[in-house]
Amino acid sequence: MSEVARGKKKTAQEESEVARVKKKIAQEGSEIARGKKKTAQEGSELQVLLNQEAHLEMKGYHPDFGEVKIRELLSTWVVHDLTHIAQIVRIMANRYRTDVGPWSEYIGIIKK
Repeated sequence: MSEVARGKKKTAQEESEVARVKKKIAQEGSEIARGKKKTAQEGSELQVLLNQEAHLEMKGYHPDFGEVKIRELLSTWVVHDLTHIAQIVRIMANRYRTDVGPWSEYIGIIKK
C-alpha cells in the first residue's frame, strides 16, 4: 500500500511530479483536440468539393486493384488515419500498464 493510501501526505517532490504529469496529460489532450479540429476542417473543405454523390461514384484505375471508386479511396484514407490514432492511444495507455495494478487484466487496451 502506498504512503498516500496509508494517510501520509505527499512530499513537495511528489506534488511537483503529480503537477508535471497532469500538465503533460493536459498538453497531450490539447494536441489531440487541435488535431481533431484540423481533421474536421479538412473534412468540411473536402465535403464542399465533393458535395454531389455522383463524384464519390467516379472511378479510376489502381495498378493492383483495378477499377476503384473515389468513395473507396477516401474511405481508405480515413481508416488509415484511424489506425494511426489507435496506435497512438495504445502507446499512451501502455504507460499506465503497471500503475493500474491488478485491473490490467480487465483493460483490453493494456492487454494487447
